[in-house]
Amino acid sequence: MSKTKRMAALTFVATLCFAAPGDAITDPTNGMDSVDKSAVPEQSSPTFFLKEAAGNGMAEVELGKLAQQRASSSAVKAFGQQMVADHTKANQQVQALAAEKKIDLPTTLDSKHAAVRDQLASKSGVEFDQAYMDEMANDHKKVIEQFSEAAKQSTDKDVKEFAANTLPVLQGHLEKATAIEASLPQARASQ
Repeated sequence: MSKTKRMAALTFVATLCFAAPGDAITDPTNGMDSVDKSAVPEQSSPTFFLKEAAGNGMAEVELGKLAQQRASSSAVKAFGQQMVADHTKANQQVQALAAEKKIDLPTTLDSKHAAVRDQLASKSGVEFDQAYMDEMANDHKKVIEQFSEAAKQSTDKDVKEFAANTLPVLQGHLEKATAIEASLPQARASQ
């Protein structure tokens, strides 16, 4: 018996022992199916993945718009435009999946993404180009990990399929971001 199930059973027994006559008692193990919930990491849950994908997607769109305004390089501006287009499409798919599964998604950037946006908004020109492309390369590495994990281990077949289908697009973004970052003037000096 897993530690989680054991704790739930002990809680249930303690509730039975100390409950007053007539108290409603609920079984904390009720609803646990044959899947050991403690063996499923939170990152593999459809809810966690969809919320993360929505948050990351919103950030990509906002930062892409910022790149179109503040970048000096035409390649960086074009990349920003691609991020807006591709991540808007992915965000719509995430929203549809979440609605189907009755999962509430974030509607604003979390503090981490807001801080990145604010930091990038304070830059312009070559300085912006370098910082933005560095962020895009690093962020896409992390997002690819999340999508790879979901494609392999999600407990929901629709989420698994969405992650697997979106992965090649994200990998293309990473390749392009890395190439643009390497081509920027002084890209190596800032590292």
